[in-house]
Amino acid sequence: MKFLYLIFYTSILQLFTKSSQVRDEREDWGDHVYSWLLTAVVIAVGSALVMLAIKWLLKSGGDIHTRTWGRSQTIIFMAIGVVPSSLAALLVYLNSTDFQLIIGWSGLLNGILVSWIIYMVLMFVGHIVGSWRNDIF
Repeated sequence: MKFLYLIFYTSILQLFTKSSQVRDEREDWGDHVYSWLLTAVVIAVGSALVMLAIKWLLKSGGDIHTRTWGRSQTIIFMAIGVVPSSLAALLVYLNSTDFQLIIGWSGLLNGILVSWIIYMVLMFVGHIVGSWRNDIF
């Protein structure tokens, strides 16, 4: 069972590396890729929390028309949140030479995609659990 776990784990991590040459040259490539994935998760969680807080602030005051959002307005608001998430991932990537050498541009795009998926799942969960479920459903 542990053997299958290691094969699955390394094959997933290989999706985020620049090339097989990097994996051959550096023994610590897995640690850097794991750090990149953890960074993507932290960025997604942070972005989702900030966007949920902004939505709460926008909907907390005002009359019934400002507190009632349609489905399209909610989806657009959720989609706007991927922009700061992408910019944060790009800034972290550009400020780390290890990420640039080991991850590469393809790993950057894969990390941003993972961040988007986690962000969207967290936003939907935040709407389902909270009092805003009527905004989506």
